[in-house]
Amino acid sequence: MSKKKSSLANLPLGFWVLMLFIVLSISCLIFLMDENNYKMKNWGQEGMMSAEVKTAVAGLQVLNDRSEKGEISMTYAKKVGADMIRNAKLCAKDSEGTIVVECVDLNKRSYVMEFAPFGWVISSK
Repeated sequence: MSKKKSSLANLPLGFWVLMLFIVLSISCLIFLMDENNYKMKNWGQEGMMSAEVKTAVAGLQVLNDRSEKGEISMTYAKKVGADMIRNAKLCAKDSEGTIVVECVDLNKRSYVMEFAPFGWVISSK
């Protein structure tokens, strides 16, 4: 009696289709997990940038409110606001594009928000 040698080539086609499906599924899962990690990491960074800018804009709003009540002048409010933006290491330009608070742009991403009462655009670096 002769024994047949077992060989991978003798496996049924259904087995190879199943193996291909498993390999592709695992590859897709790895890709999606990698993509998800990238998005989560960037979301954290973007969340921080937007929180910084929104906090600064809230501070500017307080200064604007005090100016409108006559407690401080608009000139003084803008000076204090510019100092606040500078100390927060943010940037600001007026509506004409003139730099109010200069910063060095180190990031490729930034968060930008307008503060209309001062005519400023506030951005993270």
